[in-house]
Order: sequence, then C-alpha cells, then structure tokens
Amino acid sequence: MKALRRQDAASRAAVLLVEVYRHGQEHGGSVAWEDIDQALEAALEAMPER
Repeated sequence: MKALRRQDAASRAAVLLVEVYRHGQEHGGSVAWEDIDQALEAALEAMPER
C-alpha cells in the first residue's frame, strides 16, 4: 500500500511541476514559490522512508 501512495505522490509531483513550468512560460518566466513548494511536498511523499 505504501508503494501505491508513493507512486500516486510521484505522479502528482510530476503533474504539478509541469503545470508550474507551463504557467511560468505563459507569464514571462515567473513562477510562484507556493506552487513549487506544493510540488516539492508531493515529491517528498514519493520518497522511500529513510
């Protein structure tokens, strides 16, 4: 079950990063750090426990 949650989190992180990148391109290269932070949180959830 943890593997499935990590996979979902990784997919969510990838989608969020692409959305942030596209939004930045549409607005002259400017991105909101809050959006990047959200993608980072999803990526951290996808990391295996250490």
